[in-house]
Amino acid sequence: MLIATSLMYSQDEYEMQKQLKAIQTWENMGFEVISCNVAEEIKLLQLFFQQITFVELSRSGKEQTGKPFPYIYDILQALKQNCHNKGGICGIINSDIFLKHLPKEALQSYFDLTPDTVLILHRSDTEAESGT
Repeated sequence: MLIATSLMYSQDEYEMQKQLKAIQTWENMGFEVISCNVAEEIKLLQLFFQQITFVELSRSGKEQTGKPFPYIYDILQALKQNCHNKGGICGIINSDIFLKHLPKEALQSYFDLTPDTVLILHRSDTEAESGT
């Protein structure tokens, strides 16, 4: 399964490490990962996230928000162009989310039984990365 995110560049080492550790939890579960960013961000992020495939976006919400947030439409288009698995199962996830207690096989069987479905999972915020 393919999941897309938009990595965030930060000069704060902790924030960068948190994203690296989060992505590791996705890859440990067997997910393929792409990050959707504008060219300026990709140049900064590639040094830290060498294992990630970047999809360059031609626009962002920077003019409206002051930050280069991607548009959901653009992330969906990137998923559409890069999702090569059976049934086109893919997802979007924030770059600081750690996946725990989420069996990939259970997700696969859910989508096999309920095609054309959008599954939304709630995030649980914890004080530390070791939280459950």
